[in-house]
Amino acid sequence: TQGDDIDSAGSRVLIEIAKGYLKYQWDQSEVWIVKAIQRSSGSPESFLLMAEFQRKKGDKEREAEYRRAARND
Repeated sequence: TQGDDIDSAGSRVLIEIAKGYLKYQWDQSEVWIVKAIQRSSGSPESFLLMAEFQRKKGDKEREAEYRRAARND
């Protein structure tokens, strides 16, 4: 449906914004990643972005949690 297409497009935009922040201002990216996770119903790609954020933050345990979530373990 058209509503699903809009939701999908919105999720895609949030994921792309989060990627940009993660690459250039990683310390500012968490809010965008959380929005992407919420909007995309926890897509694997959004969980992988959060795993990368946690890695950059130095939190290996949380990184592993998000990588597992991306794989649906």
